[in-house]
Amino acid sequence: MARYFKEQDIDEFRECFYLYARRGQINTMDELTVIMRSLGMSPTIAELRDYMKQKVDQIFKEANISRTGMVKYEEFIKIVCAPVPDYY
Repeated sequence: MARYFKEQDIDEFRECFYLYARRGQINTMDELTVIMRSLGMSPTIAELRDYMKQKVDQIFKEANISRTGMVKYEEFIKIVCAPVPDYY
């Protein structure tokens, strides 16, 4: 089921992210945990790892990786570098 956020919520998420991820990226699960807790959520490290794994697997599926494990570099780069939607 799709989940939609109000523009105000998205602004809050963005502000929080840039407050804690000043270089524009999150490098550890601990950093992600701090950000999510500051937004009123309380995921465990195990829940976050599972979520991230589901995302990495989805990226590989979208890149149409062959059964032999070969990756079409150009397609994979397009997917990985595509902007992340504010909501879906």
